[in-house]
Amino acid sequence: MTKEEYSDLLAAIADGGDIVGMRAALERRQSEENVIAAVTDNYWGFVFLGDAIYQFYLDTIREVSTRLATATLTQMLELFTHWHLVSLSRYSAAFDLFGRGYYFESATLARGLWETALTLAALKRQIVSLEDVFGESA
Repeated sequence: MTKEEYSDLLAAIADGGDIVGMRAALERRQSEENVIAAVTDNYWGFVFLGDAIYQFYLDTIREVSTRLATATLTQMLELFTHWHLVSLSRYSAAFDLFGRGYYFESATLARGLWETALTLAALKRQIVSLEDVFGESA
């Protein structure tokens, strides 16, 4: 079934009325656009700062990744590298969610970044071991 056939089927089910799912999706998109405009107008400082942090983090990861191609990694350094890649993705998602008005979800992702930073610091200072963090040998 093609997309057009499926849309026609939904329209037939709606008996010529609006397709509920399509209307809800359009309303959600319109609401997000309104929130994006409001966030940009009222919280532009957060947006610019968040974008600068993201760009710095991305550039740092790119710089480090070129050096890792020739470096010998210990298990701990390899784990740190993976955690930083995950953290960059998480920060990007949190920043995007904040910009769309999903503040609680954004804060939850940011809290996870803080927990990751604390875990990395504890591992680096040898306060805890990988076995302590994961509950078994990594």
